[in-house]
Amino acid sequence: MLSPKEIEKRSFSRAMRGYNTDEVDEYIDFLCQKYELIYSENLELNEKLKAAVQSAVSPQEMERIKAGETVEK
Repeated sequence: MLSPKEIEKRSFSRAMRGYNTDEVDEYIDFLCQKYELIYSENLELNEKLKAAVQSAVSPQEMERIKAGETVEK
């Protein structure tokens, strides 16, 4: 996954009759801020998913729990 810093550090060559560099820089800054939020949220959700998968109980274990048997990990 592309990191926010990689986006921020990306540069482009200048050309005649190109885009307004100030507008492009401003928009890239805006995109970096939004992307950083999404990137952070994605990392957090991946951690939560890992924790949920690790704590998940298999169907066989659930049946043993319902039957009153002890569950060993």
